[in-house]
Amino acid sequence: MQTNTEQARKLFTKDLTDVWIRLGVIALVAFLCLRIVAPFQGLLLWALILAVALYPIHLRLVKRLDQRQGLAATLLVLVGLLLIGGPTVMLGSSFASHVQDTMHTVESQGIKLEPPPASVAEWPLIGKKVHAVWAAAVDNTADFLQEHEPQIKQFSKAILAFAANTLVGVLTFLGSLIISGIMMAYGESGSGAMQRIMIRLTGPSKGPRLHRLATATIRSVATGVIGVALIQALLLVSVSSSRTCLGRVSGP
Repeated sequence: MQTNTEQARKLFTKDLTDVWIRLGVIALVAFLCLRIVAPFQGLLLWALILAVALYPIHLRLVKRLDQRQGLAATLLVLVGLLLIGGPTVMLGSSFASHVQDTMHTVESQGIKLEPPPASVAEWPLIGKKVHAVWAAAVDNTADFLQEHEPQIKQFSKAILAFAANTLVGVLTFLGSLIISGIMMAYGESGSGAMQRIMIRLTGPSKGPRLHRLATATIRSVATGVIGVALIQALLLVSVSSSRTCLGRVSGP
C-alpha cells in the first residue's frame, strides 16, 4: 500500500512539474510575442478599427463578386489607397514645389516683406504688437532675422516636425488599411472566434449582445472620425488646387 502511494506521489510530482514547465514555456512565448508586436500595436489597432468599420461595405462587394472574399477586400483596399494616397501625393507635390519656389526666390532676390496693412493694428489684443513687429521686420529685415534667429530656427523645426509627423501618420493609416483588407478577407471566421471568446468570458446570454455593442460602437466612432478626416482632406486639396491655379494665372 505504501509503495502504491509513493508511486502515485512520484507520478503526481512528475505531472505537476510537466504542467509548470509547459505553463512557463507558454508564458515566455506569449511575452516574446507581445514584445515583438508592441511596436506595431497602433498599426494593428487601426487596422482592426478600419476592418470593423468597412466590413458592411465589404459584404456588399462580396455579394456582387460571387462570394469572393479576397477579391472584394482587395478592391476595397485599392479604392481606399486611391482616395487617400492620391490627395496625399498631390498635397506633398504642391508643398514641395512651393518650398522649392520660395527657396529659389530667396536665393535670387532675397527676402522681401510687404508692409503690414493698417487693419492689422485693429486686431484685438495682439494687433498693435503684431503690427509693430511686422513693421520692424520690413524696415530692417537683416537685423530682424539676426536678432530673432533662435525663434525662427525653433519655428522652422516645429514646422518640419509637424510635416514629418503628418507624413508618418498618413503612411501608418495606409499600412493599417492594407492590413484591414487581410482582416476583412477572413472577417467571418474572425468575428465568430471573437463572439465565442466573449461568450466564454461573459456567458451565452451576454456574449452576443456585447459583441454587437462593441461592433456598433467601433463603427459609429470610426465613421465619424473618417468622415471628418475626409472632409478636411478634400478642403486641403481644394485650397491647394486653387492656389496652384492662381499661381499659374498670375505667373509669367
